[in-house]
Amino acid sequence: MAKVAGRVDGFAVLARTVPTEELEVISRRQPVVMLAGPRESDHLDHLDHIEVANADGQRELTRHLIEDHGLRRLAYVGSAEESAGRRGALPGYVEACRAAGIEVAPSRTCGSG
Repeated sequence: MAKVAGRVDGFAVLARTVPTEELEVISRRQPVVMLAGPRESDHLDHLDHIEVANADGQRELTRHLIEDHGLRRLAYVGSAEESAGRRGALPGYVEACRAAGIEVAPSRTCGSG
């Protein structure tokens, strides 16, 4: 990032992709916006920060597939330990399946057969 500092107007940085120390230095000279995921430390509290509502989005997507398209056998591909940008997606999926009366299997799939 240091190589482009001064040649751009600012940075949009995906959480946990750039060391905190480097962001501190860059943010003194140019605007930095952190994308996705929780704040890594109190040292970066002064940066603008955008978080994605992964649980809400996944819940709505799963609900749409079940109610609007009639799908009953769905699978979540991923894990709860995924990157910060994806945290919350699995709980949203599980919640939508359960709300529709679809059992969520331990293998992280839901379906009726």
